[in-house]
Amino acid sequence: MSGPIRKFQATMSSLDIVELINEDRKANALGGSFAEVPNDNFMAKIEKHPGIDSPKFLGQYKDSTGR
Repeated sequence: MSGPIRKFQATMSSLDIVELINEDRKANALGGSFAEVPNDNFMAKIEKHPGIDSPKFLGQYKDSTGR
């Protein structure tokens, strides 16, 4: 009746998440102005979140300029 169970893990980069957050903030901004979240601020906040202690969230990445 049912097919095989497939397990997969959906992933998003921090840049993808920040882009979604900023799109939502822009769409819901009153008066057209909104505070954009920079990726480095997002990563710092995620790493300090009490519910996140997984090493998967602690990592390094390089942006397009190699930083």
